[in-house]
Amino acid sequence: MHARALLTSTPQGVCDYLDADLRDTATIVARASNALDFTQPVAVLLLAVLHFIPDRDDPAGIIATLARQLAPGSYLVISHLTSDFAPGPVTAGVGAYNTLVPTALIPRSHTQVSSLFAGLPLVPPGVVPLTEWRPAIAGPFPQTADLYAGVARTPASSHERPARARS
Repeated sequence: MHARALLTSTPQGVCDYLDADLRDTATIVARASNALDFTQPVAVLLLAVLHFIPDRDDPAGIIATLARQLAPGSYLVISHLTSDFAPGPVTAGVGAYNTLVPTALIPRSHTQVSSLFAGLPLVPPGVVPLTEWRPAIAGPFPQTADLYAGVARTPASSHERPARARS
């Protein structure tokens, strides 16, 4: 209800909200097309959501399905929980969380998060700790975060070919 109350649109742009399960990509694309023109570049932000998708639900496949719907020059942004930086505390926190809620949290390694980009070309600096994502622009982060972040861009022309995700 709060999200819907905040939505406003103008002739210059449309704002919308949809409530759907990320695993239901057909519904997401169909409903998002009410506000987005998928023939034009768009950005898909999957921020702090993929660590709720277990491997058995194929998070890389979900991303690949969404990416296939995007126009050339679109962006796909991911941030994802990891235990790479603080294995003990993150594992303990995840364990405590997972005993209390029905939807488990799954931290993933750098290699696993990088592979979620399904071979799309990564924007520099690639998949890095969130606090290292373009610090010259964003400024220094006051504390660490147990998240990786990365941005990929769909090839803008037939001359650009998807490459394997690089770290």
